[in-house]
Amino acid sequence: DGMRQFMDCDLWFIVSDRISTPILPIRPIITMVYDYLQRYENVMSPSISQQFLRTARSADKVFVTTSFTQSDALQYAGIEPERLVQMPMLIPAFSEHPNDIIDIVEPYFIWTTNAAPRKNHVEVIKALKLYYEEYGGTLACKVTGVDTVDIPKGKLPHTKPIKSLLKQSAQLRSN
Repeated sequence: DGMRQFMDCDLWFIVSDRISTPILPIRPIITMVYDYLQRYENVMSPSISQQFLRTARSADKVFVTTSFTQSDALQYAGIEPERLVQMPMLIPAFSEHPNDIIDIVEPYFIWTTNAAPRKNHVEVIKALKLYYEEYGGTLACKVTGVDTVDIPKGKLPHTKPIKSLLKQSAQLRSN
């Protein structure tokens, strides 16, 4: 780092639109928008929402990961189509790996979430129970994300039913 305060960068790629202050546009800027939840739920004040929208609107390009967010970026945020890029969801094709590598790694899938009530954790656990018990699911479920360690313990009010669901199913607990 030449200590040039990011002035030695050709492009600033900010992996969020959740910026609370304006960014001085002295370099090309790309922002990443994951959702516009504030359009559907009262999760933030209107002034904060407006700042996040200004961040996306002032970027040279806006990256999104889903067609749903792309639609919201066009209709709700007012991003011009030529500045909007939908990124592909990159999922590894494990079947393309040599068998010796697969034998070493436990087969699993990742559930990325957080502890927010809107994530419908109880419904997901019910679906996982169905996957393991009725459909003979063989992939383990690895849970990742902010504050997810307490979800299986049912410590949060909206996750209390999860504890009893896990008690009912050995397959669910082990996966």
